[in-house]
Amino acid sequence: MSIKTLGVVTLAVTLMAPAVWLEARQSAAACGELRAAIDTEMVAGDLPAAITQYQAIVQKHGAGDRATAATALLRMADCYRKLGDGQARATYERVVREFGDIDGAAGSARAQLAALNASAASTTTPALALRRIYDGPGLDWCNGLSSDVRYLSHPDWDTGNIAVTDLRTGKPRAITKSGSLSPVTAQVGEFGECSIFSPDDRQLAFFWSTRRGSELRLAGVDGSGLVHVMSAGDSYLQPLDWSRDGRFVLVLISPKETEQLAIVSVSDGAVRVVKEVGDHSGRMAAAFSPDGRFVAYSVSASPDSKKADLFVVGADGAGERALVQHPADDYVLGWAPDGGRVFFSSDRTGSYGVWSVEIANGQTGRGPTLVKPDLGSITPIRFVNGTLYYHLSSQLSDIQIASIDPATGRFQSAAPAKPNFSGSNAKPAWSPDGASLAYISFRGTAGYPAAPEAVSILNLASGVERRIRPAIEELEPFGGGPVWSPDGRSLLVIGRQQTPQHGVHRVDVETGATSPVVSVGKGTLLHALWSRDGRSVFYTLGGGCMADVPCSTRILRRDLATGADLELAALPNPAGIPRIALSPDGQWLAFTSRSAELKPVAWVSIMPAAGGGSAAHLPRARNPGHRIGGMVLRWTVCVLHEAGRALAGHAGWKTGRESAGIAWPRRRRVLIQPRRTPRRLHARRIEIRALGAGEPGRRGQTALTP
Repeated sequence: MSIKTLGVVTLAVTLMAPAVWLEARQSAAACGELRAAIDTEMVAGDLPAAITQYQAIVQKHGAGDRATAATALLRMADCYRKLGDGQARATYERVVREFGDIDGAAGSARAQLAALNASAASTTTPALALRRIYDGPGLDWCNGLSSDVRYLSHPDWDTGNIAVTDLRTGKPRAITKSGSLSPVTAQVGEFGECSIFSPDDRQLAFFWSTRRGSELRLAGVDGSGLVHVMSAGDSYLQPLDWSRDGRFVLVLISPKETEQLAIVSVSDGAVRVVKEVGDHSGRMAAAFSPDGRFVAYSVSASPDSKKADLFVVGADGAGERALVQHPADDYVLGWAPDGGRVFFSSDRTGSYGVWSVEIANGQTGRGPTLVKPDLGSITPIRFVNGTLYYHLSSQLSDIQIASIDPATGRFQSAAPAKPNFSGSNAKPAWSPDGASLAYISFRGTAGYPAAPEAVSILNLASGVERRIRPAIEELEPFGGGPVWSPDGRSLLVIGRQQTPQHGVHRVDVETGATSPVVSVGKGTLLHALWSRDGRSVFYTLGGGCMADVPCSTRILRRDLATGADLELAALPNPAGIPRIALSPDGQWLAFTSRSAELKPVAWVSIMPAAGGGSAAHLPRARNPGHRIGGMVLRWTVCVLHEAGRALAGHAGWKTGRESAGIAWPRRRRVLIQPRRTPRRLHARRIEIRALGAGEPGRRGQTALTP
């Protein structure tokens, strides 16, 4: 299930500063303990740990060094207030009640209680408010929002155009006209994404991809005045923010193995790089200060770390300073309207919340303050007059085991596979003996896992689940799942693109020992499987080519003893990214490919797995849209071959023995992985009448039935 929500949190512009009262009578020991607790609160930013330290000080020194105890209790109340914990009021009251003779601490506590009482009695809008404003179509990983919160800009992935949706009516309209995507070949042709509104809401700045490379473009929100601003060649380009005067756009340019924050002039396309960093793993975000003099940005400390820190740099690239450096993941959300604070998201308390840090003339002020806890890993869209509009995506994925009737193609029953954690498992595969499942497992949501992905193995008889953490940086999110070796002792997994470990790896199911099988220096590898004797690995390389650019997607077989590759097929652009499956006897390899005319047509072909023969198309099948419970299911050819019949399954489900886009099963039970639970489970049956076991080159006829 994928839940995408556009939310809003209204942030107060002023926060009351906590007071520190260190009386002259404090003992040296108590002073040291208090100083350590203050460091935990202000430097480390760990408020719960600081509260524990302050409590210990009050208990230890409450009878002797009352000044120190009063200071600790006051700071403990301040921590509760920052956390939004209702214990703040009771703790301030305790300071007044038990330490009324300590003038400084008691006076500060009375002031805080007066502020709390005034806030509670006020009938105006609270300083901090949270509400959902939209959860319909169009939400993407980088949207734009008009300042009147009426229009949402987003890519239309059916056409490749930039579109704007009226949030009042839910109706979209195209801004660009030259997008050339289709529902099937979504990686081919021109397309746009990552659009942002200008300060006056009259223009959109957006990324545009062409066969010549990436560009920054502008267009009026009515579709007029399309302007090419600059080209970035083969580098990815993402517009991040406009300057308040509308003269500049802050962009992120990603050449190979580096990242550049740059300011682009709207009038002439001139580019000024303000910060360049090496390759990194964490998210990089940035925003102009309201006066345009500074840029706040977040970047990971090293290529191996996903945890980002906050920095500020002048718009001219000078005077860089650290704003927040902490072991947690901290990333920029935006500036307060007066430029006096930078808001950021941080998981330093164990879950992502909104924090702020004071800043004046590029210099850091008072340390981080918690504004709103437990908000989740949000994507900022726009700040409007102290209000943060953001996108929150929660993608849930789980596994069920279903029975099918091969004669009718109907699903007969389905039940959860019962792994330990629901909503966090994907890409299942049967073990060779059918007794276990292997699948990708994570904590959190699919879009924002809270811990590194692992491979889990579930024993279906006992219900015991084991987790294996392969010794690779990250698993490939767009490829196939784990694949069992014929002897059941190993799994194949794929390391993520754009990492040094991109390729196929073998993982021992008992020890987790990991070794490379295929390393990819250049290209995209998304699918792999074993030969039936375990001596070879089939894999795909390439795919996702741009229109009119000569390239091919290759299907190869690697001999594990010699390391030699045998090319089985080279599919010309635009073949898409094929799914592959091996027949039960290991003699035939089936794979998918796309129509060369970019029509919504997918081919299923088979060829000798040993090579030396040409591929033969099975009858082609179109991709109809099927509406269930308000969602459209687009069907791709997903073949389950048994007794001359085949089932075509939904692309969002993982079906059959190989857990790939196509599979040859040996049993009537299949695995399905719905991202949303439809009211009914559907399949489409393809009867291949003219295909015999020894006749791979003969074309058959198809009969599609719902």
